[in-house]
Amino acid sequence: MIDQDKLEDILFSYNLDFTIVPHAEEHDSSLRVFVRVKYDNYRNATPSKKGLKEIRARIELEELDVELLVLDPEWESVNRILRNWVLRRFSKYITDFHVKRSRREVVISVRLKSGYTADRVRQIKSHIEGFMESIGYGRSNIQVVFSEEGPSLTTILANLRTISPCAIDELTAFMERKNIAVPSEKWMSRRLDELRRKGLVLRNDFGEFFLTAVGLSGLGSKKGRQSPDVRRALVLARRELNRYAP
Repeated sequence: MIDQDKLEDILFSYNLDFTIVPHAEEHDSSLRVFVRVKYDNYRNATPSKKGLKEIRARIELEELDVELLVLDPEWESVNRILRNWVLRRFSKYITDFHVKRSRREVVISVRLKSGYTADRVRQIKSHIEGFMESIGYGRSNIQVVFSEEGPSLTTILANLRTISPCAIDELTAFMERKNIAVPSEKWMSRRLDELRRKGLVLRNDFGEFFLTAVGLSGLGSKKGRQSPDVRRALVLARRELNRYAP
């Protein structure tokens, strides 16, 4: 276990502006220290490169399991460290990672590989938000951009059969509650339009979708508790109970 009090004493002795963050992995007791570099009017940095070298040597001498990460005011430094922070833990789930900054917000786009789940998306987003807050960007706007694979048309039809008629946002929320990640409501809208052109679904005047006879016959049926008709009856009953609940 790291003596965090000793670590803080060392960092305060150099008059540093820092944040201590636990390691991302659950079983790793090491710490990361983000040190913010400050510049005076003459562009002299505090801490200087020589100072940082001295700090690292002091931490090593005390045998503290700490990774020192320097945050320069220039955004490239934050961008680089954030990429390393995220990819180090989630590299097998991510195909692309991009950061944009405006005066008011930071937009972080993450493109995921196929086979991801809604829980994984929430985990990555929480990881990014935690990092941004730790370095003072608590008002950042995190945008997660998914890969376009998404659930299959058959999966969409099967879930639509269970809760139809329903709107796009209802279907998306229903699937995500089942841990089926949907790229976005816009993505879902395109898929439902594709199914409508195939004659498998229809849309009513309220903007709700439901399966056609062709769509239903294409999914087939099962008997027993796993029957989609049983699941649909349970969902509809629950919907009615919620409607009349006090």
